Amino acid sequence: MNRRQLLAASAWALAITGSWPVASGLRSSASTSFTSSSSETLSAHKRELVRCICEAIIPETDTPGATTARVPDFIKLIYDDWFTAEERREFLSGLYIVDGYARRRHSQSFIRQPLSIQQDIFRSLQREAEEAQDRNIDLREFVATIRELVVTGYFMSEAASKNTLAYNPAPMSYEGDYALDNVNKQWTY
Repeated sequence: MNRRQLLAASAWALAITGSWPVASGLRSSASTSFTSSSSETLSAHKRELVRCICEAIIPETDTPGATTARVPDFIKLIYDDWFTAEERREFLSGLYIVDGYARRRHSQSFIRQPLSIQQDIFRSLQREAEEAQDRNIDLREFVATIRELVVTGYFMSEAASKNTLAYNPAPMSYEGDYALDNVNKQWTY
């Protein structure tokens, strides 16, 4: 099996488990050559908008937030190197929807709002996306994509692995008959 076949098989395996953006990126890389296009990267304003959305989804509390876990960098990497032109267009459309909604409701950009207002705006957009059914497909797809990217990027980060999940780099034994009442955190390996 060559690399392209492996990537295609991985993409389908991920797609079956529900990880659409990651699977789509792997599938497209299996059929095309890898080229990073710096001309299609996110502008500084859009990167800040992505950072604010990430922090609205996973804010810093007693555990690291999305920004500390470098989730915006992960999303920029996926956008720059893995998204197709159509996925980029849909992602940018979603960013415009979020910023436009904030401007209509609060008379200023999403990035200028305090975190609590940003969270309220994103929750409102999530509700609107859930109620949209066949209307406003761009919003529904953007909300699903950004949430998946934030959660995936967050739990793949070292900050989340060490501070949110129980981290044990070398587990010593297997205990098959373990009382679930004793579990405080989930293990990551």
